[in-house]
Amino acid sequence: GYFVASIPYDEGFTIKVNGEEQEYELVNKAFIGFPIQEGYYEIEITYQSPWLKEGKIVSLVGFSLFGIFFLFDLRKKLKKD
Repeated sequence: GYFVASIPYDEGFTIKVNGEEQEYELVNKAFIGFPIQEGYYEIEITYQSPWLKEGKIVSLVGFSLFGIFFLFDLRKKLKKD
């Protein structure tokens, strides 16, 4: 059989069945699923957004540059007065 979750398919999911990582695939044209035998299982599904770490780094660099330009502009205005 197949385990089919009503979670839209996307990369970034980690699925563990009884503590062991399980590969998943696109099923029913939209959802995540994987083959599984009949029985009782402990299934854990976690999601880590792709590019999250890179996005945080780019945002930090952007805020830092904003702060630097703000300080230079403030310093320039104070020297004029």
